[in-house]
Amino acid sequence: MDLSSFPVLSSQLAFYFPKTIRPDETWVKLINDKAVDGFGQPIMVPLPDSADFDSFPAVIAPNIVEGWQLNISRTRLDLILNAKDLNLRVPDAKAKIASKAAALMAAITKEPGGINVSGIGYVTRFLFVCENPSLSLAKLLPAQLIRDGEFKNFFLQYSTKSSISGMNTLNISSLNLYEQTQSDGKLIKGVRIDRDFNTSQEKGLEFTTNNIADYIEKGSAMFEIEKITSLL
Repeated sequence: MDLSSFPVLSSQLAFYFPKTIRPDETWVKLINDKAVDGFGQPIMVPLPDSADFDSFPAVIAPNIVEGWQLNISRTRLDLILNAKDLNLRVPDAKAKIASKAAALMAAITKEPGGINVSGIGYVTRFLFVCENPSLSLAKLLPAQLIRDGEFKNFFLQYSTKSSISGMNTLNISSLNLYEQTQSDGKLIKGVRIDRDFNTSQEKGLEFTTNNIADYIEKGSAMFEIEKITSLL
Protein backbone atom coordinates (compact mmCIF):
# COMPACT_ATOMS: atom_id res chain seq x y z
CA MET A 1 0.00 0.00 0.00
CA ASP A 2 1.30 3.45 -0.88
CA LEU A 3 0.52 6.73 0.87
CA SER A 4 -2.40 7.47 -1.43
CA SER A 5 -4.19 4.48 0.11
CA PHE A 6 -4.47 6.08 3.54
CA PRO A 7 -7.12 8.72 4.30
CA VAL A 8 -5.77 11.93 5.83
CA LEU A 9 -7.78 13.35 8.72
CA SER A 10 -5.87 16.63 8.79
CA SER A 11 -2.56 18.21 7.90
CA GLN A 12 -0.97 21.13 9.70
CA LEU A 13 1.85 23.63 9.27
CA ALA A 14 3.08 25.50 12.35
CA PHE A 15 5.28 28.58 12.61
CA TYR A 16 6.95 29.13 15.99
CA PHE A 17 7.86 32.65 17.14
CA PRO A 18 11.03 33.59 19.05
CA LYS A 19 9.03 35.92 21.29
CA THR A 20 5.42 36.24 22.36
CA ILE A 21 2.92 38.21 20.29
CA ARG A 22 -0.51 39.61 21.11
CA PRO A 23 -2.96 37.62 18.97
CA ASP A 24 -5.90 39.63 17.66
CA GLU A 25 -8.14 40.03 14.62
CA THR A 26 -5.54 42.04 12.67
CA TRP A 27 -3.51 38.85 12.11
CA VAL A 28 -6.51 37.16 10.50
CA LYS A 29 -7.15 40.16 8.24
CA LEU A 30 -3.49 40.22 7.22
CA ILE A 31 -3.51 36.53 6.31
CA ASN A 32 -6.82 36.86 4.45
CA ASP A 33 -5.36 39.71 2.41
CA LYS A 34 -1.91 38.26 1.75
CA ALA A 35 -1.96 34.47 2.07
CA VAL A 36 -5.04 32.29 2.52
CA ASP A 37 -8.33 33.98 1.65
CA GLY A 38 -11.71 33.11 3.13
CA PHE A 39 -11.27 32.98 6.90
CA GLY A 40 -14.44 34.17 8.57
CA GLN A 41 -15.06 36.08 11.75
CA PRO A 42 -12.42 34.88 14.20
CA ILE A 43 -13.32 33.45 17.58
CA MET A 44 -11.43 35.22 20.36
CA VAL A 45 -10.58 32.91 23.25
CA PRO A 46 -9.99 34.68 26.58
CA LEU A 47 -6.90 33.21 28.23
CA PRO A 48 -5.21 33.95 31.56
CA ASP A 49 -2.21 36.25 31.32
CA SER A 50 0.20 33.46 32.22
CA ALA A 51 3.07 31.84 30.34
CA ASP A 52 1.39 28.48 30.97
CA PHE A 53 -1.19 29.45 28.34
CA ASP A 54 1.17 30.95 25.73
CA SER A 55 0.80 27.99 23.35
CA PHE A 56 -3.01 27.83 23.64
CA PRO A 57 -4.95 29.28 20.65
CA ALA A 58 -6.21 32.77 21.48
CA VAL A 59 -7.62 33.31 17.98
CA ILE A 60 -9.41 30.62 15.97
CA ALA A 61 -10.58 31.42 12.45
CA PRO A 62 -12.37 28.72 10.43
CA ASN A 63 -12.73 28.53 6.68
CA ILE A 64 -15.50 25.96 6.39
CA VAL A 65 -15.78 25.98 2.59
CA GLU A 66 -12.25 24.75 1.91
CA GLY A 67 -11.59 23.02 5.20
CA TRP A 68 -8.88 25.42 6.42
CA GLN A 69 -8.55 26.61 10.00
CA LEU A 70 -6.20 29.20 11.46
CA ASN A 71 -5.08 29.04 15.10
CA ILE A 72 -2.97 31.84 16.57
CA SER A 73 -1.43 31.74 20.02
CA ARG A 74 1.15 33.95 21.70
CA THR A 75 4.01 31.76 20.54
CA ARG A 76 2.87 30.05 17.32
CA LEU A 77 0.60 30.17 14.30
CA ASP A 78 -0.99 27.01 12.89
CA LEU A 79 -2.53 26.56 9.45
CA ILE A 80 -4.69 23.42 9.56
CA LEU A 81 -6.32 21.59 6.67
CA ASN A 82 -9.21 19.42 7.87
CA ALA A 83 -10.50 16.63 5.67
CA LYS A 84 -14.19 16.08 5.08
CA ASP A 85 -15.51 12.51 5.10
CA LEU A 86 -12.05 11.01 4.56
CA ASN A 87 -11.73 12.25 0.98
CA LEU A 88 -8.20 13.65 1.39
CA ARG A 89 -5.02 11.75 0.54
CA VAL A 90 -1.36 12.51 1.22
CA PRO A 91 -0.38 13.89 -2.21
CA ASP A 92 -3.30 16.34 -2.18
CA ALA A 93 -2.82 17.34 1.47
CA LYS A 94 0.89 17.92 0.93
CA ALA A 95 0.28 20.00 -2.18
CA LYS A 96 -2.40 22.11 -0.51
CA ILE A 97 -0.26 22.86 2.56
CA ALA A 98 2.83 23.60 0.44
CA SER A 99 0.84 25.91 -1.85
CA LYS A 100 -0.07 28.16 1.10
CA ALA A 101 3.27 28.03 2.94
CA ALA A 102 5.15 30.68 0.94
CA ALA A 103 2.39 33.29 1.07
CA LEU A 104 1.76 32.64 4.75
CA MET A 105 5.46 32.97 5.54
CA ALA A 106 5.67 36.25 3.65
CA ALA A 107 2.53 37.63 5.29
CA ILE A 108 3.68 37.16 8.87
CA THR A 109 7.35 38.09 8.41
CA LYS A 110 7.59 40.81 5.77
CA GLU A 111 4.64 43.04 6.53
CA PRO A 112 5.11 46.04 8.86
CA GLY A 113 5.15 44.74 12.38
CA GLY A 114 5.97 41.25 11.15
CA ILE A 115 7.74 38.72 13.31
CA ASN A 116 10.56 36.28 12.65
CA VAL A 117 10.01 32.54 12.54
CA SER A 118 12.26 30.52 14.86
CA GLY A 119 10.93 27.05 14.07
CA ILE A 120 8.42 25.13 11.99
CA GLY A 121 6.30 22.03 12.49
CA TYR A 122 4.64 19.77 9.96
CA VAL A 123 1.97 17.30 11.11
CA THR A 124 -0.18 14.84 9.18
CA ARG A 125 -2.85 12.70 10.85
CA PHE A 126 -3.75 9.49 9.04
CA LEU A 127 -6.47 6.91 9.54
CA PHE A 128 -5.86 3.18 9.41
CA VAL A 129 -9.41 1.90 8.90
CA CYS A 130 -10.20 -1.41 10.59
CA GLU A 131 -13.28 -3.14 12.00
CA ASN A 132 -11.72 -3.77 15.41
CA PRO A 133 -9.17 -1.10 16.40
CA SER A 134 -8.70 -2.67 19.84
CA LEU A 135 -7.64 -5.96 18.26
CA SER A 136 -5.17 -4.17 15.99
CA LEU A 137 -3.65 -2.13 18.83
CA ALA A 138 -3.48 -5.21 21.05
CA LYS A 139 -0.80 -6.59 18.72
CA LEU A 140 1.57 -3.94 20.10
CA LEU A 141 1.24 -5.25 23.66
CA PRO A 142 2.29 -8.50 25.37
CA ALA A 143 -0.34 -11.18 24.76
CA GLN A 144 -0.75 -11.91 28.46
CA LEU A 145 -2.10 -8.39 29.04
CA ILE A 146 -4.98 -8.80 26.63
CA ARG A 147 -8.27 -10.47 27.50
CA ASP A 148 -11.72 -10.36 25.90
CA GLY A 149 -12.97 -6.80 25.55
CA GLU A 150 -11.83 -3.57 23.95
CA PHE A 151 -9.78 -0.52 24.76
CA LYS A 152 -11.63 2.52 26.05
CA ASN A 153 -8.55 4.70 25.76
CA PHE A 154 -5.24 4.10 24.05
CA PHE A 155 -2.32 6.43 23.37
CA LEU A 156 1.17 5.45 22.28
CA GLN A 157 3.86 7.96 21.34
CA TYR A 158 7.52 7.64 20.50
CA SER A 159 10.08 10.10 19.17
CA THR A 160 13.44 10.07 17.44
CA LYS A 161 15.83 12.76 16.27
CA SER A 162 16.58 13.24 12.61
CA SER A 163 17.62 15.84 10.06
CA ILE A 164 15.33 17.18 7.37
CA SER A 165 16.58 19.74 4.85
CA GLY A 166 19.67 20.20 7.03
CA MET A 167 17.59 21.14 10.08
CA ASN A 168 17.65 19.21 13.34
CA THR A 169 14.20 17.74 13.81
CA LEU A 170 12.22 15.94 16.49
CA ASN A 171 10.37 13.15 14.69
CA ILE A 172 7.27 12.10 16.66
CA SER A 173 4.84 9.26 15.97
CA SER A 174 1.67 8.55 17.93
CA LEU A 175 -1.25 6.13 17.73
CA ASN A 176 -4.78 6.67 19.07
CA LEU A 177 -8.17 5.01 18.92
CA TYR A 178 -10.49 6.64 16.37
CA GLU A 179 -14.26 6.46 16.03
CA GLN A 180 -16.45 9.03 14.30
CA THR A 181 -19.74 9.28 12.45
CA GLN A 182 -19.50 10.86 9.01
CA SER A 183 -22.02 13.29 7.53
CA ASP A 184 -23.77 10.40 5.76
CA GLY A 185 -24.33 8.66 9.10
CA LYS A 186 -21.69 5.98 8.52
CA LEU A 187 -19.62 5.05 11.59
CA ILE A 188 -15.90 4.85 10.87
CA LYS A 189 -13.53 3.01 13.20
CA GLY A 190 -9.77 2.74 13.06
CA VAL A 191 -6.41 3.75 14.43
CA ARG A 192 -5.31 7.36 14.08
CA ILE A 193 -1.62 7.67 13.24
CA ASP A 194 0.05 11.05 13.70
CA ARG A 195 3.39 11.89 12.09
CA ASP A 196 4.82 15.09 13.55
CA PHE A 197 8.08 16.82 12.57
CA ASN A 198 9.32 19.84 14.56
CA THR A 199 12.55 21.71 13.99
CA SER A 200 14.70 22.70 16.93
CA GLN A 201 14.45 26.41 17.67
CA GLU A 202 18.18 27.02 17.71
CA LYS A 203 19.59 30.48 17.21
CA GLY A 204 20.68 31.43 13.71
CA LEU A 205 18.26 29.08 11.98
CA GLU A 206 16.84 30.83 8.94
CA PHE A 207 13.62 29.87 7.21
CA THR A 208 12.79 30.70 3.62
CA THR A 209 9.90 29.78 1.38
CA ASN A 210 12.21 27.37 -0.45
CA ASN A 211 13.50 25.42 2.52
CA ILE A 212 10.02 25.22 4.07
CA ALA A 213 8.68 23.67 0.85
CA ASP A 214 11.64 21.30 0.82
CA TYR A 215 10.97 20.42 4.47
CA ILE A 216 7.36 19.50 3.68
CA GLU A 217 8.41 17.40 0.70
CA LYS A 218 11.15 15.51 2.53
CA GLY A 219 9.10 15.16 5.70
CA SER A 220 6.33 13.49 3.68
CA ALA A 221 8.88 11.02 2.31
CA MET A 222 9.65 9.97 5.90
CA PHE A 223 6.07 9.13 6.96
CA GLU A 224 6.69 5.35 6.73
CA ILE A 225 3.02 4.66 7.40
CA GLU A 226 3.26 1.21 5.84
CA LYS A 227 5.88 0.17 8.42
CA ILE A 228 3.57 1.27 11.23
CA THR A 229 0.42 -0.34 9.85
CA SER A 230 2.27 -3.62 9.23
CA LEU A 231 2.41 -3.99 13.02
CA LEU A 232 -1.35 -3.56 13.49
